Amino acid sequence: MSTNNIIRISIILIIIAIILEAFSSHFLNKVLLEKQINSINVGIRYQLFHSLSLIVICLNKKKFNKHLNKSLYLMLLGTIFFCFSIYLLNFNSYIEIPLFILGPITPIGGVLLIFSWVVLLLALKN
Repeated sequence: MSTNNIIRISIILIIIAIILEAFSSHFLNKVLLEKQINSINVGIRYQLFHSLSLIVICLNKKKFNKHLNKSLYLMLLGTIFFCFSIYLLNFNSYIEIPLFILGPITPIGGVLLIFSWVVLLLALKN
């Protein structure tokens, strides 16, 4: 996947995060507990931060070696796993997805995010 495609996907993720934040601020307090809204806000924050990071990294790709793509893929996948599993877990009573499927996805996403930053550090050119 090219860095331009990663930038496109990141922009889409930012748009989704902005929509979710607006939805969270104006509607979710009527249907979810405060604890659930806080959890969703963590997902939104991580989604925004990592999507913006992906864009900045892609725009500065010349500063990295051949291992950059590994970091980009890990970060993209980690963001999707981590954030969207949080969203689905908190909306579980409305969409009825079995928790045993979603439960392990959140920490897996978190580990992928951590690894993506480690790989990015190692991908820096001297």
